[in-house]
Amino acid sequence: MANIAILISILPVVAAVLLYQIDPFDPAPYPDHELTRNGEPLFIPKRNSHMLLGSEKIGYGELPAPEDIAYDPKTGVIYTGCVDGWLRRVSIKGSAATAADFVVEEWVNTGGRPLGIVHGIHGEVIVADADKGLLNISRDGVIELLTDEADGLKFKLTDAVDIGPDGTLYFTDASYKHNFKNHFEDFLEGRPNGRFLSYDPSSKQTQVLVKDLYFANGVALSADQSFVIFCETAMMRCKKYYIQGPSRGSVDIFVENLPGLPDNIRYDGEGQYWIALTTDTSVWKLAQRYPFIRKVIAMVDRYIGRPSTEKNGGVIAVDLDGKPTPSLSFSSLPFLHNSRSPPCLPYQPPKRGKTFGLFLLFASQQLVGVDMPTTPKAAATPHTSDLCHLAYPFSAVDGLPVNASSPIEISEFIVNLREIEEAYSTTSHIITPMN
Repeated sequence: MANIAILISILPVVAAVLLYQIDPFDPAPYPDHELTRNGEPLFIPKRNSHMLLGSEKIGYGELPAPEDIAYDPKTGVIYTGCVDGWLRRVSIKGSAATAADFVVEEWVNTGGRPLGIVHGIHGEVIVADADKGLLNISRDGVIELLTDEADGLKFKLTDAVDIGPDGTLYFTDASYKHNFKNHFEDFLEGRPNGRFLSYDPSSKQTQVLVKDLYFANGVALSADQSFVIFCETAMMRCKKYYIQGPSRGSVDIFVENLPGLPDNIRYDGEGQYWIALTTDTSVWKLAQRYPFIRKVIAMVDRYIGRPSTEKNGGVIAVDLDGKPTPSLSFSSLPFLHNSRSPPCLPYQPPKRGKTFGLFLLFASQQLVGVDMPTTPKAAATPHTSDLCHLAYPFSAVDGLPVNASSPIEISEFIVNLREIEEAYSTTSHIITPMN
């Protein structure tokens, strides 16, 4: 009997070993020079008391996993792409700006998964659709495919897009091997399948500017328009590609050793780039060094279900040289994830009065609005006339009410910035949201 018990106890181990051997997933080692260059991550505070002082849910239940945002200053309409393929428009009803005054309408369905989004120079909407490619959508809602391949390789995961001063579109194909549904495998495989590209609307030519990237992600034109920044998520860094000047065509590091995996990036118009961090680096750095760990994670994902590895999502602000601004950054916000939608993207609405805003909208189930004071030294209270919206993921541990029957991704808006810096002098205590 003892021998039978021992045999029964070791059978699962033997089966697991055999399954590991025959499973076809073959992760590659990350290059040594890439692993050794990673030093200590940049410091940002885990809590920042200024980042959430009042919030409202916008479009609650009407925006399934909104990704990126594009704001039309002429109409005041917010465009966002959702996981069901719909581009939805969020507009304010009347002159008020409470959550109840926002109206959500379905506009265009791409038939894919719209991710990055930006307005073109003629008011059209440019969409990086993970499944379809780079799309142009006219004001009338007519969809035109601009490009879906380069150098003979189809895009598998068109991710983020921004526009240059001459109308050139700069965008990323996160992976030419793994599609949106299987994007997690791209990280685990450890091979550089990502590309940074441009599309010239006048010549209709698509050009690969940088290849061999480890999950190419968010894109942002620089403040002086001399280079374009793109995030390389798996390597915890952002690079810059020069489009003007003596360094034109070359690539350099913009910021590295980030304290989380960078998703998207936007310039706020006031000397800061904001980088969304999907999760901290603790689990990923270990998996990155050991291919067998990544294979085990891939097998668990395939045969059992996606393991929950995301935690401590955050945001980091860096200056024009890529130097961090800790007082405008924080982490320690658990990323609540139960779908395969990757979180995305920052967008900067125009200034209103003395305030300015920045959208950092992650894959979530709702938009949330925050009202900000426009008078220095004044308290931030809901329903002020000038408002700015900032989206950020949050969980119930941060004090906001969460519907326990719906354990889905949620967004919270974080409030920014210099107005709050003037109004409040400390950054050390726990966030106390206003109901």
